[in-house]
Amino acid sequence: MDLSQLATPDEWITPEHPEHGDVGIKFRVRQPGTPAHSAAKTASMREMIESKSTPTVDLAVTECEALITGWSGVVLDGNELEFSAESAAEVLRNPGMTWMQPCFFEYLSKKKHYMKRLSEDLQRMRDAKDTLQQSQTAEPDPDEK
Repeated sequence: MDLSQLATPDEWITPEHPEHGDVGIKFRVRQPGTPAHSAAKTASMREMIESKSTPTVDLAVTECEALITGWSGVVLDGNELEFSAESAAEVLRNPGMTWMQPCFFEYLSKKKHYMKRLSEDLQRMRDAKDTLQQSQTAEPDPDEK
């Protein structure tokens, strides 16, 4: 088989609002586990580990941000919002917009073995954050000068 027929293109997913259903928003997402996805996720996780944020909550947003590569139908104050990583972060981190997140996790749950890797990532992130906090609060050794 020709490898060009096996490429995994970006896909489009649609969030469902809990009261209004399909509101015309669509997100273009990259395939999980690709180098681009891993790089985006690693950068976000590094920032999260160094912050004072809540890992479980922020991991959900980080995962969404690492997946999204574009959108259509995102309107704010009557104007269509142009996609950028910064605008995506602003929208996805807005506490009133958490209803959008389940569509990303539904997409991920359909990808073979990805949810297991996500759980492992969360544990690694918690361990790294604990290690960082311990190193920051450790008392200096009096023999070291």
